Amino acid sequence: MATPEPLKPSASTLGLADDARDTSSGSAQLQQMAETAQALMQLARTRALAPSMEKTTRSLSLAEMADLIQVPRKTIEYAIETRSLPSGTTSGRKRLFTLVEVAQFRQHFGRVPHRPAGSAPCVIGVANFKGGVGKTSTAVHLGQYLALQGYRVLMVDLDAQASLTTLFGLLPDSDVPTELTALPFFSGNVDSLAGSIRHTYWHALDLIPANLALYNAEFALARRQNVESGFRFYAVLKEGLDAVGKNYDVIVLDTPPALGFVTTNAMYAANGLVIPITPAMMDFASAAQFFQLVAEHVDVINQHEGGDKRFRFVRLLVSKFEANNKVHETIEEWIRQGFESAVFSKNMVLSAALRTGPELQTAYEMGSYSGDRRTLQRAMKFLEDVNGEIEKLIRQQWAHEIRQRSAAEAAA
Repeated sequence: MATPEPLKPSASTLGLADDARDTSSGSAQLQQMAETAQALMQLARTRALAPSMEKTTRSLSLAEMADLIQVPRKTIEYAIETRSLPSGTTSGRKRLFTLVEVAQFRQHFGRVPHRPAGSAPCVIGVANFKGGVGKTSTAVHLGQYLALQGYRVLMVDLDAQASLTTLFGLLPDSDVPTELTALPFFSGNVDSLAGSIRHTYWHALDLIPANLALYNAEFALARRQNVESGFRFYAVLKEGLDAVGKNYDVIVLDTPPALGFVTTNAMYAANGLVIPITPAMMDFASAAQFFQLVAEHVDVINQHEGGDKRFRFVRLLVSKFEANNKVHETIEEWIRQGFESAVFSKNMVLSAALRTGPELQTAYEMGSYSGDRRTLQRAMKFLEDVNGEIEKLIRQQWAHEIRQRSAAEAAA
């Protein structure tokens, strides 16, 4: 990852008027600031994605593919020679394979990890109403990890700030029409989420994007609750995902930093929760309030539904952890002592390698890294450990469903 050149847009490029130094503040100036920010994002995106203006995934070497699909390299080479399988492209002394080609090898060797027949997709909500705890980073790296493992993944951006959408190379204000977000479905203007799903440059990873207008979903759901008889404001998203879920193994929900109508929908739709929490005192205090509010919301839903909303798993992820930081170590100890097995065994570290730069690349998209390669390797190890734990929980959920179904059939 090369060090980016500073952006040097001209005043005309940004649409600044000659009197831009006017120090008075009002709606006109705020609008101008918004337009300036949008222009800067457009310039940054243009530079990051040039020349194609589209994001792409990096190709994998033969060794990386062999490790990923857990098939010996020699076996893959023999299959290339004797079967109608992709030979990849040559880059120097390496042979490189796209994710589409990797999927073909998975299929050939029977390494596709789709959910068992009759099992429901695992819907994972990444949630915390404290901003800056790493929700979007956790969500995007989880979704991309699962896609790399061969799962069919749908990611849903439920945050009007649309950071997840931006990480997929889209400018929310110009590339994402409001009618292609989840807002029309929340508003009741369409009866399916299918029209909002778009394929991404990641094989087997789809996205429902967001833009700023998604904030109006809060008001739309409140209005429908008041005017529609029998309307269950918290169940809208679940009903929409149930209808499209047959096409996916895992659905990942990136929630807004607030426990409003939209996040409550995500909670009700999810059968697993991942709650990032940073080891800082104020963030820990905020998390305590979050748990209380979630419990209260679930109690209200249970009263309406006449049942007990159950999650297959609820796990805390200690995020942005700094080794050798005494405060972080102390609060991590509190978290682990208090929540015990509800905490992932590995932390997500605060690493320069995991910070999204102007290139708009996630850790799984980096082809090169300008810093110490060992820093990237350590960060990737933490990512793999955490996401591997989540994958294990997903498969445990499916195994539990199979056992339940078998027991019910035996008792019938």
